[in-house]
Amino acid sequence: MKFNSQIAQEVCKLISSDHTLAQIEKLLGINRRDIYEWIRIDSQFRTDIARAREAQADSMADEIRNIAKKVQEGELFPEQGKVAANLLQWLAAKRKPKIYGDKMTLAGDAENPLFNLGKRMDALRERQKGMLPAPTIEGDVIEIPAKGHPGDSFA
Repeated sequence: MKFNSQIAQEVCKLISSDHTLAQIEKLLGINRRDIYEWIRIDSQFRTDIARAREAQADSMADEIRNIAKKVQEGELFPEQGKVAANLLQWLAAKRKPKIYGDKMTLAGDAENPLFNLGKRMDALRERQKGMLPAPTIEGDVIEIPAKGHPGDSFA
């Protein structure tokens, strides 16, 4: 099917309201391969789909709240609610990772903060420049000549 901007807008609207591509195929009578092709060839549609998927994550978060309410009211067993909520949480994290994804912090400890580690690595690289002559290979033995560093003591 040739790209149609009206259908493309409807696809984005349905995705943002948490419809799957299988549901969209049935509702609009369009093949999902056409949608994938439109995403590939039209940069604006590609951007609109990405935004729709982010909005879909918000819909999933709302659904998690609804599931929790159903568990509290006894409409769902807690195990059922947990499975459904975990799936929606995982999907939302994939759709909108900055909001619903796991937070990761990169930090060092008090004795070895990261900024010191970087400085140490730079110093080590500088120290290693020209440190060892190239190894020589004789038979099955690789000989690496030893060479000291300024400041090293071998007493």
